[in-house]
This record gives sequence, structure tokens and C-alpha cells, in this order.
Amino acid sequence: MPVTEITSVTQFNEMIATGDCIVDFYATWCGPCRSISPYVEELSRQYPTIKFCRVDTSQVQTVAAFYQIRCIPTFYFFSNGIKMSQFSGADRQKLNDMAMWAYYQ
Repeated sequence: MPVTEITSVTQFNEMIATGDCIVDFYATWCGPCRSISPYVEELSRQYPTIKFCRVDTSQVQTVAAFYQIRCIPTFYFFSNGIKMSQFSGADRQKLNDMAMWAYYQ
């Protein structure tokens, strides 16, 4: 399943409301965000039952402010609308661990 680019608060809320969803909070100017982006795409193909989405913190500021995103990239895992875990940084191992946990839970 491809990574969905979030463009509104409504779209974000719909995306996380049901099922498992990993959210990548990023910015286009962020080097570490750009470097981990292909890996996020790879994981979205590897774990097709998990929804993956991206939130550009410069464009969808309301969502970024609500979740108090202070560092990018930051990744959140939601299950049926409930935040289960989060971490900041372009750490492939942590992202893989998050996806595996979401997939096998």
C-alpha cells in the first residue's frame, strides 16, 4: 500500500481512526526526513495491512501542533485512533521495530 500524503486535519483523523497506522511527521527541508523516506515506502510495501501516511509539518500545522511535534522526523503508531508509541529521529531500526510490533500485535 502506498504512503498517503496527508493534506488536512479531517484526512488525518480518518486515516488513524480505524486499523493500524504509522504516521511520519516530516518537512521537505529536513535532510534526515528525506533520507528515511524511501525506507518508509519500503515498509509500506512489506507490511500492506498497516496504513502509512506522511504529514508535512509546514503544511498541516494544526496536526503537528496538536501532537506537539518538536523534532522531525517523528513517527507515531496509532491503533484504532489510539496512540500506541512514538519516537523521533531517522532511525531505521526503531521504525522497523514499530512496524513489526504493529503488524504482529
